[in-house]
Amino acid sequence: MKHIGGIKILEGLVSSVNVNPEGGVPKNSVNSAKLLVDGVEGDLQKDTKHHGGPDRAVCIFSSELMDELNSEGHQFHPGSVGENLTISGIDWSILDTGIRLSIGNSIIEITKPASPCRTIQHVFSDGGFSRISEKKYPGWSRWYARVIKEAEVFKGDSVSLFHSEDKMPLIESRVMGTIREWIDVLGDKFSTPWPFIWNGAWKRRHLLGGNLFLIQILFFGLFGIAVPYFASNQFVAANGVTVWDPEIALDRTIPVIPWMVVPYMALYLYYPVTLLCTPKDDHSRMELIAGVQMLSIATIACTLVFLILPAEVDMRDQIPAEVLQGDGLYSALFAQMHSMDEPWNAWPSLHIAHSYFLTRSISRWMKIRSPESIIARIFVSLVWIEFILLSISILTTKQHYVWDLISGMAVGVIGWMVAVRALDRIRGTPEEKLRQWMN
Repeated sequence: MKHIGGIKILEGLVSSVNVNPEGGVPKNSVNSAKLLVDGVEGDLQKDTKHHGGPDRAVCIFSSELMDELNSEGHQFHPGSVGENLTISGIDWSILDTGIRLSIGNSIIEITKPASPCRTIQHVFSDGGFSRISEKKYPGWSRWYARVIKEAEVFKGDSVSLFHSEDKMPLIESRVMGTIREWIDVLGDKFSTPWPFIWNGAWKRRHLLGGNLFLIQILFFGLFGIAVPYFASNQFVAANGVTVWDPEIALDRTIPVIPWMVVPYMALYLYYPVTLLCTPKDDHSRMELIAGVQMLSIATIACTLVFLILPAEVDMRDQIPAEVLQGDGLYSALFAQMHSMDEPWNAWPSLHIAHSYFLTRSISRWMKIRSPESIIARIFVSLVWIEFILLSISILTTKQHYVWDLISGMAVGVIGWMVAVRALDRIRGTPEEKLRQWMN
């Protein structure tokens, strides 16, 4: 153990690199393997619900703990409990979420303890696999890690562990680890297709060149997203009671910019454009299901806020009469906007939450469809520009308050954080497993 300044550095070695190209345990010792963002090269994960994915890309365990466990009568050897890297020389009791390890030329960051299961019970003399459960025996568990820097790792590579002497980073890392675990749980729940809705659509997913499936997604969005919004909008408008008014002085100093009604109304183009950008393969179709489910849940959550804490956006009087009563495009769009949407459902702004979520979805799927295309990159850049203009437009058309923008962005970001972990898990799921989900 060394000390450099205020940083403690612990050094060890990779005593074994372990993979199983057929999945499961035990993993076989090999000379080297490349650590990738989505897993270890040459190592298959059969159960992608509980294993694998960016935050569980690598599993590590201690050689010294194995020796101690064997002295208790168990039968551990490198790879026996599914770890990819067996490491010696590191004080395992100080490991925690957020700590980074430099392993050869790679860098990994610990994300959470690896929960043991029955697939490894044969290693234990009494079948008691909970012996390496972090909850029951702190300091004895395997750990999952994400890959920060991809590189090939060899048996015998040095391992350096870094953490600050200051306790605050460790406290923060525990908090972030807990948050990530909750996000994983939510992602698993929301990404699993609702069979009573999607079984039929999935069976017909190849009809009309795959376009029938997109039409069914569009219909789900109509009933799961549009109906809750417009129904609640009409209800609170009829009731006419503001429970909490988020207006601040800044809201009335922001000028009306008539032409910005164009990017505002362009939100409604996001939905068909997102569908058209989705690749027509089963992984992307399943991602689309997970995404639209997440979007509908976020919409319903926001609808509850609209109903419990209704707020009227009473700033339409700031829009010049010539804009509202004119014959041009902007006047027509303002008239259409006001006829569709009563000045309620203020916060969180679903315009912002939806457009952020859909912009991220379009960016993801265009990268999958055309990773090297300059045209695709230009298109994605234009979509992001539209999102920025739309974000400004909700203020300059007097449709929303500043607070609506902030809270809507929070909903969009959190929704995407939950969704993207589910999407990554789906992307790494074998084709056979995707089919099983719908059977």
